[in-house]
Formats: sequence, C-alpha cells, structure tokens
Amino acid sequence: MTHFFKEQVDELQQLIRTWDGNQSVLRVSAAPDLYVTIADPNLGTEERKHLARNETHFVEVTSQNTMSAESVTLPRKKTERLARQLDYWRDTLLVIYIQKEPFWYAQQLDKLEEKIREAAKNSRPVEFNLPKEFVPVTEFFTKIDREKLSGYTKPLRPFVERLRPHE
Repeated sequence: MTHFFKEQVDELQQLIRTWDGNQSVLRVSAAPDLYVTIADPNLGTEERKHLARNETHFVEVTSQNTMSAESVTLPRKKTERLARQLDYWRDTLLVIYIQKEPFWYAQQLDKLEEKIREAAKNSRPVEFNLPKEFVPVTEFFTKIDREKLSGYTKPLRPFVERLRPHE
C-alpha cells in the first residue's frame, strides 16, 4: 500500500484558510489528509484492478488520547472540519487511532453524517462508540496484515501526531 500527502495543497490550505465564500477554496481547505490506494506489483492485473476499485480512499486521520477502547470524543474544531468534508468529500474514510487495541478504527464519513452534523450545528464535540460505529481499519484495507499493523503502531505515532494541527 502506498500513499502520498500533498504538501503543496496542505501549505495552500494554511494560506487560504480565511478566504470565505469561494467554493473551490472551501473544497481545498476541507481536503482529507491522505489518498490511499493499493500498489502491490506482486498481484495480478485483475486483482490489482479489483483492489484499486474497492480499496482506494481519501482518508482523514485523527489520533485521540482516550482511556477507553470503546468511546472517543473528537474536539469541536475537528467535528466542524468533518462537517465541511461532508460537504465536499463525502466519500472520505475517517480513520481514528487510539492507544488501545485494536488501535486503528475506520468508517465512511457519510455513514456518520447525522451525528457529525448535529454536533457541528450545536458547536460541540462529537462522540463515537467505536465498536458499534466503526470497524478495524483492516476491514477497508484487506491487504493490511493485522499483526504487522500492530507492530507499526508505535513507530507511526509521531506521524499521526503531526496530522493533529488540523484539529
């Protein structure tokens, strides 16, 4: 699996964050963190096509410190960002990293819409029940080995923490 992070777009997001009204600017400022797709040269052409069709996602990543492996509360600013992404990037996959097993949870943003919009409308944080509303990230990316993913958790922590300025 490979991914890229558009540093130029991220820099542009910071520059234009205060330009209200222009739909293109608003869309760019709400852009997800990552574009993730399958790029395994060991797979056959048909399998690669199938995986690329079904396992290519725009991904918004967030990390939350929580004492519970069952619930997580995203801050108000993050909630507002997710509401903007629903306007422009409905097909985004929300990935939440917590410091408890299974560590990485995922869900399609549009499936969380009602809860996100209600919280954003009332300028409050949004709370999710992870086991009920999310699935392990490996359900969306079937080529990820669960055991290997656990081994990457500590080394990836600094990367995930760098994504937090959006919140």
